[in-house]
Amino acid sequence: MNKKIFFISSFILFFSCDNQNEDGSISNETVFNEVYLSSDEVACKGKLFYSPSFPSTYLSRTINAYTVACNYFGDVRPLELWLTANTEEEAKALRKRWCDYRQSQDITFNTEWCQRSQIGVNLANYVYWSNIYYKGMEKEHHQLNLCSFSFSNDDLSAEYVTIHEFFHAYQSSHLDNDIYNTPESRDENLGRNKNGNNPWHTEGSADFFGHYLTSISGHPNHFKEEFERRIDIVEKIIDTNFTLLDLTYEIEGAYYVGSWAIVYLISMHSIEDYLGFYDILNEDGFANGFLKSFSQSLEDFDKSFSNWFRSSSRVEKMQLLSNIQ
Repeated sequence: MNKKIFFISSFILFFSCDNQNEDGSISNETVFNEVYLSSDEVACKGKLFYSPSFPSTYLSRTINAYTVACNYFGDVRPLELWLTANTEEEAKALRKRWCDYRQSQDITFNTEWCQRSQIGVNLANYVYWSNIYYKGMEKEHHQLNLCSFSFSNDDLSAEYVTIHEFFHAYQSSHLDNDIYNTPESRDENLGRNKNGNNPWHTEGSADFFGHYLTSISGHPNHFKEEFERRIDIVEKIIDTNFTLLDLTYEIEGAYYVGSWAIVYLISMHSIEDYLGFYDILNEDGFANGFLKSFSQSLEDFDKSFSNWFRSSSRVEKMQLLSNIQ
């Protein structure tokens, strides 16, 4: 696993606009950018679409975060990023652009599916488009929906959210569609349950890496500060009856609990060991793969994490963060 971090100066970006007027000018519509990296060690290629009001500095931050994630985890293809400004007018325009583009790329894309873009104001998520979820679709692809939470350079959501959603694509790309060919089996073998409502592992790990890579790619204090801020919140959730396996999206602070569980898991092993776990999901499935990778069943890990978090001091928790590498 290559852990080098590359920055914008170390790769080539190509911006190709498909909304050029006959006179050569660019119309005030959503612009299509194709972004790719090529080097001796790794090649990344993603497509970025964005609302026209975005400043170039914000676009550069998003592109840089994508390439940081791609270089760290490896390429995921085909992958598209849809970055919308937080106005309904621009979100609506980007949704139309998305639908038109989807139908131009895949003749099997049903017009009814255009209502399911998940592009919108204050929305950020990951969508996996494939025949598993949409019967008859021939071309699968990964979609990252992003938005502008803030244009301030002090707000790192551009970096964190891009990396977080990329990691969901990384997770999904490790499941063989011939083995896990139903939505329920994919949810279950990424660590959720069959109804998809147990976020401790999928969201906890994406949250962890979103902040961890943001920190090591130019914001060194961010990781520790973010996780220290969460300690009091997690302590209120974890009582004597707590279990990770019952955590739901509806519980406020669920991502925080999950990400602290990932910190605890990685601290007992390593980031390389944790990422290696994904390589055996097709052969072993989530529960057996977890036991094989970490020498602990899910149930035993659940108890161990809860007991440690309740009994450890704030200093001990912060020391654990320092040991992550």
